[in-house]
Amino acid sequence: SSPPPCQPPGAASHKPKAASTMMLRHAARIAARQAATAPRSPAETPLQRLVTSRGFGAVAKVQDAAVARPFKGASRSEPTLEYIEEPSMLYMTCLVATPWIISFWFLTKFV
Repeated sequence: SSPPPCQPPGAASHKPKAASTMMLRHAARIAARQAATAPRSPAETPLQRLVTSRGFGAVAKVQDAAVARPFKGASRSEPTLEYIEEPSMLYMTCLVATPWIISFWFLTKFV
């Protein structure tokens, strides 16, 4: 038996494509069944979304401006130096992310 006229001799048949299509259909059926039986959560309101997605500062409680320290000055060894608070997490994130934003967004226009 010779191959069909549109196929050169020794060419593979279309069986692997049919097998992959069958496997894809089977996987889609399984996924549809699992999605149908999955527990569904009630619809979220925009307020609930805001409450559940908090920023860095939302976790920590804001206290008085005076920091409770058992010593005066910057440290025990340097009582005459002024105490400087550590920067916030949001400030440090912006400080680190700004050059990345510039390089990934603005400078990619010139590539």
